[in-house]
Amino acid sequence: MFDIYFDLITKLKDKLEARSDPERRNIQQDIKRIADTLQKQSEIGDAIFDAAFCYYIAGYYVHAQSLVVNSRLDNIHLIQKWILYFLAKNFEALRIELCEIKEDRQFQDIVIQEKVSDGRLISTEVIELIITAKIAEGLSNIISFIETGNHEKHIGALEIILSCQTLLCRVGEWKRWWWIECLKLIAEEFIENSLWQVLKSMRVDPVSSETISKYIIVNYNASKIVEFWRTQIESLPKVNDLERCSFCISVPTSAGKTKTAELSVLRFLLDYWDEPDKKCVYIAPLRKLCQEVEESFSKVFEQFQTIRFNID
Repeated sequence: MFDIYFDLITKLKDKLEARSDPERRNIQQDIKRIADTLQKQSEIGDAIFDAAFCYYIAGYYVHAQSLVVNSRLDNIHLIQKWILYFLAKNFEALRIELCEIKEDRQFQDIVIQEKVSDGRLISTEVIELIITAKIAEGLSNIISFIETGNHEKHIGALEIILSCQTLLCRVGEWKRWWWIECLKLIAEEFIENSLWQVLKSMRVDPVSSETISKYIIVNYNASKIVEFWRTQIESLPKVNDLERCSFCISVPTSAGKTKTAELSVLRFLLDYWDEPDKKCVYIAPLRKLCQEVEESFSKVFEQFQTIRFNID
């Protein structure tokens, strides 16, 4: 196992220093292979947690989500559970537990100070309470960013995470430091590929800003979609091409084609928001497939009153 983790640390460093997209993708594939290996070691300690982390960092968000959803979350630390909730897109359960920490008096600074003064807490207990409360605050900020797009929230979250790492480094709590490092890398990966960040360039005026915000919020509320996949991000420059040129996308099944088409519809709405008679046509070889796409698009665009879907 030591060799696996040494290789992982090396690849994480290489990913941060990668100078080109092809180089970065190759490193992500290496991290994905490490995740595959860790998943097979599920009987060993934190292997499932680390495997889910690796899948996410490698860009395999659905792999990470599926692994967590199909795993038992017993006998793991509270912070690990929160991170796994995030990877599983179980934001409601995460929100409930974070609120419980916020309302629990034992995590409040004044209560901790009183207990320290009375000698009722030892240093390790103090650190545990502080780290738990601060990570709960940081994750609450990330959820707030998901719901509102307030970039100050994710900046604040990363600052909190870094301060926790500094404290844990000083006291030599390396296992918890690793969990927080995983959270930091997950947060950075998420923010970079979040809908709010990726679609920022399409928000060029009040109308487009309102439209994009509605689109992002309904994706979160309807399907808990909070980040784009690599195939969708790489297609976006074509969707936003100034001349609106035609383009072809060829990817495997369930690799993001429908969401890319959805982004093209979104681009159409932004281009013709003041021309309600304009039509956007989606063509598929099977009527059943058209019905599936209509259902998918309706969930996302139902908040736009001018949108009507018809199958011909």
